[in-house]
Amino acid sequence: MLKINFSLRDPEALESTSIVLRCTRKNQQYKISTGLNVNPKYWNKTNQKAKEVFDFPNAAALNSRLAELSNRANTIIERAEKDGLSLGNDHFRDQLFEIERPLLKEKPKTFWEWYEVFLDFKIRSGVSHDVIKDYNNALRKHLLQFEIWNKSPLTIDGFRNRPGSDASAFIEYLKFYASPAIRPKTQELNDFLKENKSAKRKANPKTKSDEEASTGLALNTVGKQIKNLKVFLNWCFNSEVITPFNLKHLVTVREEVDREYLTEEELQRIANLTIESPQLDRIRDLFLFGCETGFRFGDFTSLRREHFMDGHVCKKTSKSKQVVRIPCSASVNAILEKYSYELPVFKQLDTFNAGVREICKIAGIDQLRPDGITRKDRSLEIWLPKWQLISSHTCRRTFCTLKFLKGMSVQYIMQFSGHRTEKQFMRYLKIEQELAAERLKEYF
Repeated sequence: MLKINFSLRDPEALESTSIVLRCTRKNQQYKISTGLNVNPKYWNKTNQKAKEVFDFPNAAALNSRLAELSNRANTIIERAEKDGLSLGNDHFRDQLFEIERPLLKEKPKTFWEWYEVFLDFKIRSGVSHDVIKDYNNALRKHLLQFEIWNKSPLTIDGFRNRPGSDASAFIEYLKFYASPAIRPKTQELNDFLKENKSAKRKANPKTKSDEEASTGLALNTVGKQIKNLKVFLNWCFNSEVITPFNLKHLVTVREEVDREYLTEEELQRIANLTIESPQLDRIRDLFLFGCETGFRFGDFTSLRREHFMDGHVCKKTSKSKQVVRIPCSASVNAILEKYSYELPVFKQLDTFNAGVREICKIAGIDQLRPDGITRKDRSLEIWLPKWQLISSHTCRRTFCTLKFLKGMSVQYIMQFSGHRTEKQFMRYLKIEQELAAERLKEYF
């Protein structure tokens, strides 16, 4: 008669111990490990199975597995007797688990292997190139630098909210030690990491001087990296890579900062410039076009003839995926006619921004303006000539602000700018204090 028993390898163990399978048939005995473990306090010796109690939620699954192994062992031995075969202990074990060999779990993916899967998902989902850059360049760079700085391999589970976790260390790293340098497109990431090492950890990273606060990232940059990290972690949760955990401790910090817009008079000064450099001339025209339409750099530098119809510019924006239809002003029509409705193609954002600043400098847009940010928990305020604060993003802020000052309703402007909420839109308008100051002049 065939007897199949399950017992614990160490019944007196204080922690989990392995469960052993014993099969006896006539004078033949087999003894192998099931690969399962249980704490002796949850083991029913009489019934030879786990106690199904509240404190041990995995008991039912473990008992189901034991029953499966028992049935499989019985089938193997009966088949061997029927065929007149003699089974050794190793041969019996191989047959018992042979059916599972093709189903053996793959080696768990590392943090970076899952990150590559996530990035591939983002690319295939059709998000804009700028969004991909946020994950593939900026966040990847900071995570790699953090891994070196923290002297510990990254894990997804490491970002849980617990003492000494990667979550708190990553925020500390971003705020106080990360290099604010931007990697040139032509430089390999490994070479960049070697040249731009993060600062060494200090017992007290906070600083009393503005000069010492030049390292670490600006508060909004910290917030952006945390936001993007949470997108990756939520993707891991939704993809069942790991059991979800709370992310409230990863706070997306943000501060309101002044971003410049250009006045009608300043735009006219730029338009009236005589520029000999063909490249700067193209940059000037594209910049003015952006200020008149409110498009982002990636959108107004990728327009083609087919986007212009019936006196309008019609384009599906790369970020919001909304179709925006904007009437062509007289200055827009003049620029389009200059290029026969085929605007110059310009892909290098850094070169474009440098050209815009040079043009604004030549135009005498040099009024000193405050540029305040928080870095290393310290509020910094510096005054710079306005031309140094101008970039491609000034186009959208200028468009929204000037239309608002002319009395166009917020709802109409949002239709053109592509903003989904008034809260998003109002971030572009930093004019209330300026208008209030102008109106208060008469009282002084």
